[in-house]
Amino acid sequence: MQKAEAVVAYMQSVGRCRTQLLLEYFGEISEEYCRVCDFCMARKKAKRQENHERLLWEQVMQHLTLKALHPKVLIGQFEPKFAPDLATLIRERLDKGYLHYDKEGKLHLLKN
Repeated sequence: MQKAEAVVAYMQSVGRCRTQLLLEYFGEISEEYCRVCDFCMARKKAKRQENHERLLWEQVMQHLTLKALHPKVLIGQFEPKFAPDLATLIRERLDKGYLHYDKEGKLHLLKN
């Protein structure tokens, strides 16, 4: 019965490295992530996405530090493949108070 419970726990685990779970089951402890299981891959992907967003935001800030721009003009300063990410980033930063629209519909940088 313990083995079945361990298998269920392994399959339902979403917050731990699978290799760490397996090693723990066999009495070994490892602090290192395997970097190949679904948990580790999701972690790696999230980190890449975070870096991508940070780099885009830095570029947006550079543009808006120079002058206020309409969102379409701002997005046009980047490669077309980044348009969806930029639109999301702009919405999020508007919600958080980092950006605001003026009366002409141009974006202004409020705080870093």
